[in-house]
Amino acid sequence: MLRLLVLVLLLANLGYYAWTAGHLEGLLSIPPSSREPERLQRQVRPEIVQIAPPADSPRVPSPAATSAPTPQEAPASPASPASPASALPASAVAAAPAVCLEIGPYTEAEYAGVEATVTQALQGVDWSVRRQERGGVFLVYLGKYPSREALLRRQEELRAAGIRAEEVRSSPQLEPGLSLGRFTSRDSAESRALDLANRGVRAARVITITPAAVRVQVRIPAADAALHSRLDSLAPRLLGRQASPCSADTGAST
Repeated sequence: MLRLLVLVLLLANLGYYAWTAGHLEGLLSIPPSSREPERLQRQVRPEIVQIAPPADSPRVPSPAATSAPTPQEAPASPASPASPASALPASAVAAAPAVCLEIGPYTEAEYAGVEATVTQALQGVDWSVRRQERGGVFLVYLGKYPSREALLRRQEELRAAGIRAEEVRSSPQLEPGLSLGRFTSRDSAESRALDLANRGVRAARVITITPAAVRVQVRIPAADAALHSRLDSLAPRLLGRQASPCSADTGAST
């Protein structure tokens, strides 16, 4: 009995499927279709129908709207007032100010080796060479005296005239003799000797104890950026010396 019931249900399902699929169209009436294709065939100008999105959904721009550049995206014109090139014309760019530069220091022997390079590099430019003595010891000296007694008499005469004189020691080639002052530059020593001569001590003379080291500096009072760059490129030929800002205005120029 159960098998018969299952068989009846199976045949009923197959028959219903064949009817709804249209396989029994000639025998039975056509079942109603949920797709309703006949309504689609009766539409007039369906291409103009647009489905509006829900009110709370984001609005998607149309392809035509996205293809057109917005005012912010439009490229700036070369003649735009905001262009830096037009805002800063070449005539408004000021040249860098000229500055005072020095090259050195050199010894006299070193400067002799670079003098030709310096002269060639600074053609047409205002420049000068400054020499300054440093590290020397110079003595304003009276002597030698025939004996120490003669030295002591002369020392007493100078003391009476208000001139301080000291006996020279540890320098056999200058003993017996008197020192009227030690100086680190020859100019200062010669100035002292001239002052003593005006006071009646005309035999005083300047003796070099330690020769001064002469420092040579090349000075360019007004160097522009191009000249500064050229001098830097010549540093290997200038014994590694590079141009630097000028120091205090000292020393004699030649």
